[in-house]
Amino acid sequence: MKTYFFAFISFLHLCYCVRMSARSLLRPQAADIPQLITHWEHEPNKRYQIKDSHIETYPLFVVYKDDHFAGKMLPKQPINYRYHTELSVTGARLDELIHEVILEIQKGKKKYKDFIVLQDKDFSYTDAAGLIVLRFREYPFVLKLFMESPESFVNPWCKGIEQVWFFYMGGGVNRHITGLTRLKNLEYIKTKLDEHPKWHDFIATPRKWFWLPNKPQWIHLTGHNLGSEKETYTARIPGVYAIVADWIEKAEEITLFDKHKRKIALEICNTLDLYIDPHIDNFVVEKGTNKLVLIDTEHFPTLVGLKERQIYSSYSRWYLGLTRKATYDIFFRNKKARKRAQLTPSQLSIF
Repeated sequence: MKTYFFAFISFLHLCYCVRMSARSLLRPQAADIPQLITHWEHEPNKRYQIKDSHIETYPLFVVYKDDHFAGKMLPKQPINYRYHTELSVTGARLDELIHEVILEIQKGKKKYKDFIVLQDKDFSYTDAAGLIVLRFREYPFVLKLFMESPESFVNPWCKGIEQVWFFYMGGGVNRHITGLTRLKNLEYIKTKLDEHPKWHDFIATPRKWFWLPNKPQWIHLTGHNLGSEKETYTARIPGVYAIVADWIEKAEEITLFDKHKRKIALEICNTLDLYIDPHIDNFVVEKGTNKLVLIDTEHFPTLVGLKERQIYSSYSRWYLGLTRKATYDIFFRNKKARKRAQLTPSQLSIF
């Protein structure tokens, strides 16, 4: 079903490109089109930019908070394992291994001494940009590594077709930005489920921490023609950061063919106001406890630009709803609708 969704949106995007290519080169670009400018904080004169009507203030200039990020950093002291609590590894050791794998990635390697690649569909090895998910070989933890440069940040086309759709749907969003929502959203999810009489003993989540390099480099963002056209928006975000999470041992695989689990997953998503992605791969039955673990806590409304609460009774309706939204956002939105989107705050923001 997800494959059909992206195939359909790919067709629409092809039509969109054909339409844009037919635009007269003599026709001037609108003066009020949203603009995003990026540069390394230490290289203010080397700038990159993108102009597109889909760029919005949220989430680009809202989701990164220094105090929240700093308060969720990977500790240097010993961290007990999830399943064998008598065992531990120091955060300092994990930090050392993360620095080493980044060097391997920057050298163009695709296999790593201390890590196993779990997912790289949102990562460009050519640009060393995007999201790559790795598992530590010796320790029961997962590394979600986010890497961008000022140049790659304004180029959604270099990191896979899904990132292009999310750019159009989410107001110029990419995984680098939505990754910053994962720990804040995890707090919301845990609070919501702990208070819920049906789910509080049935649902679990992994522990998660942010990580920064010893010498982080910062990308500076500047936005024009966003929201109030007289304002200039600025923010800075880390060029490289990571999330370290518990590795969850699976008791069984969950698929869309499992009607019972599918119903439970969607009911949980509706309970959480669709704050998590209903995609079935984000749910794991944990070995030993048989609890349903939510392994992906990315704030889904931020990823796809949802601004109002959505309720879905089936996965087919969910995919249809996403398809409808993507079709409108990519292909049919006019100037008036773009202005309205700029000025309409999200009712689902956690920031």
